Amino acid sequence: MDIMIKPSYKNYSRTTIRAENTQADITRELARYGIHMVQHTQTDKVFSVAFQVEVQEQKRPLTVRIDVPYQREKDAEDNFGWQLQRIKYRALFYYTKSLLIAWDDGLKTFAEIFLPHIVLPGGRTVAQDLMPKYTMAIESGVMEDIKLLPE
Repeated sequence: MDIMIKPSYKNYSRTTIRAENTQADITRELARYGIHMVQHTQTDKVFSVAFQVEVQEQKRPLTVRIDVPYQREKDAEDNFGWQLQRIKYRALFYYTKSLLIAWDDGLKTFAEIFLPHIVLPGGRTVAQDLMPKYTMAIESGVMEDIKLLPE
């Protein structure tokens, strides 16, 4: 089996759009879909956009959080702000926009498209909860019941 190769295209490497402007772009894009409860957060090792949304196929509002790994100590500042942060924010903007377009065009339900980013009770996303369990199952060759929520 061939191993997938991750190309290094360096998308958005020349962007001069500041991170805070891209945050505003993300917020505006979400607002186009009626999503107004939006939060942008940054910590030492990650920045994220989170939002709450009500969709027809779910009885309760969903909280979605897309985390992006980022370490400021590995970044360089120039006239337009922090370079890696700008690049990652542009990628986040287009990633979020593409997920919304996929939902809008009916490819899948909102929950199916945003599943890895849906926040579970306790604050972890589905991906954060499921990936370690999935990795253990793949490495061991044994697939046990994976529980996302306590019984």
